[in-house]
Amino acid sequence: MSKLLQYADNQRTLYSRITESVDDAKGAVGPRYDSLRREAVNYAEYMISQYRIRKRQFAQRDDRFVSNLRLLDFGCGVGRVMEACREIGVKHVDGCDISREMIEHAKASDYLQGSQFFLSSGFDAGAAPENHYDIAYSFLCLHHIPMRQTRIAILEALCKSLKPGGMIFAELRVFPGATASRIPVNHAHWTENRPARDTNSAADVWVTRDSLGELVEDFRLFFDDIGVQEFDLKQDLYEYKADEIYQLGYNELFVMASKGAELRDNMQAPT
Repeated sequence: MSKLLQYADNQRTLYSRITESVDDAKGAVGPRYDSLRREAVNYAEYMISQYRIRKRQFAQRDDRFVSNLRLLDFGCGVGRVMEACREIGVKHVDGCDISREMIEHAKASDYLQGSQFFLSSGFDAGAAPENHYDIAYSFLCLHHIPMRQTRIAILEALCKSLKPGGMIFAELRVFPGATASRIPVNHAHWTENRPARDTNSAADVWVTRDSLGELVEDFRLFFDDIGVQEFDLKQDLYEYKADEIYQLGYNELFVMASKGAELRDNMQAPT
């Protein structure tokens, strides 16, 4: 079995084991799920604000602009961010996940009636339609994938799902206290292909500041106008804690890019 298939099979088996109930599934998303769900509204609003900039749509109360958007959530889990998008007025948001169990839990959400869900093989967007979405996004997902080959395949699939001029928006974590050559055991450098048997923080890809160029180049395979935004989470970034899953502190990293040179074209002064 190839590393790509082996990794996908490992993840599918893991999530099948740990997501039998909806409470189990929420626990797999992270501790303090209710808090994460509330925070998701802020993330959804920030994501859409970045899309507004790319489209030069600066009117904050243009409800039609938001309601008409079509969004695809990759790694949707139980639908935490999908629900937040609905809450702020997006009418069309679909989900994709490797876990059939997670998708079934999301389908049961009162917020998500009418959404479509697609089962991923682990390195694609399932049967999600091509050239259909304005935004394809991924929260709390890609940084759990230590397989570069898998991430590249996912980026390609999400690019295909977007309309021309659509935006990808990905949440990752950056570890300023680490370097590409010094990443703790079980975690992977951005360029590695590591078919880890565990996930959800136990075996992640660590983005370091000296690997940002490689990250951008992977996005550049399919996208233009790449933006990288680091947010300081006020953690100790340099104290090494051997007994922690994340032995060093991290900041939040958002990567956004367009399918086609949308931002540059829209920002140029009219002639």
